[in-house]
Amino acid sequence: MISLALSASALAQGEPDVRISLPDTGGRPAGHNNVPVWIETLIPEPGSEAWAEAQARGAREADLRRTLRIIRGEHFRTGDVERRQVGLWKLNAFDEPWMTPILFEEFAREAEDVRTGLLDQLAARGDEASDAAIAWAAVFDHDEQHREAAALRLRRRVDHEGALPMRAQLVVAGGLADRSESAIRAAAGLADTFNLVQLIPLMIQAQVASTGGSSPRTGDLAWIMVATQTAFVSDLQPVMADSAVAFDPQLSVITEGTLLRSGDAVVTTYRGPVHRSLVNLTTRHWGAPTDGFGYDTERWEGWYQTEFVPHMRARGAETAEDPRGSITLPSQRPAPGVRPASPDQ
Repeated sequence: MISLALSASALAQGEPDVRISLPDTGGRPAGHNNVPVWIETLIPEPGSEAWAEAQARGAREADLRRTLRIIRGEHFRTGDVERRQVGLWKLNAFDEPWMTPILFEEFAREAEDVRTGLLDQLAARGDEASDAAIAWAAVFDHDEQHREAAALRLRRRVDHEGALPMRAQLVVAGGLADRSESAIRAAAGLADTFNLVQLIPLMIQAQVASTGGSSPRTGDLAWIMVATQTAFVSDLQPVMADSAVAFDPQLSVITEGTLLRSGDAVVTTYRGPVHRSLVNLTTRHWGAPTDGFGYDTERWEGWYQTEFVPHMRARGAETAEDPRGSITLPSQRPAPGVRPASPDQ
């Protein structure tokens, strides 16, 4: 069995971190063994230059993790403010883009002063890879307070630079396509804040989610009965003994009423925060309220294709280009099932 894992935060930085776990084949290629072709193309041949590079990268990451854990033990396992500040100062040395996902992983459960210090260091670098890492924290971090802190630093960067870099936009798009409710809400809020109109089709889809239906199971999923039950004597057995007679009655029940059987079910979730962000974003750029569309996905999509896209093209949004990573309006909605990079929380 071959397992493949992609580091979402590394994807956000444009440097996919492909980690492959291989069975022991005695140094020989694993062969087909029902492995999909697209996975086989990612597996370097043992002894090749790519194989050596993968081994070196793994050793380099292992060394970095050991170093970070030493720093964590010496500086962040204490309440001494000065020692904690020294530890944060030491983290400034780990400023290569490939190190950022590992820093996030190793210090994910640290106190907020450490995690916020990492965000400040990334913001101070002022490069697109760091902005993408901050965007990842603003969308996918498990703690709401930390997501807000990351979003604040993103807003400062955009105020300074004038536009959200494209890699950070891809992270926001990935949040809208994610399964985590917190990530979807955070991504929708960022799309509204930074006027990411090219993400409107994803926001339209994300405001409503349906699960269930077309279940392969057999039998009822549930049933509801509204009925009246009446007991009656259905059998009577005499019991006789010397100078004594008795009876052994058997009771049965008659049920009269209505039985409702459910063979399948669909659960629809209406995401209010996503809907409000969508309405805010579209109303600003459309110039008229869009809240009347409600949660009607088909109506939203029809309006987007027939009215909003021509309106934005007339304003010249399609040809706007910015070297810092501007937004370009898509000519059509994303194909079903196609998702941007979608990191897990």
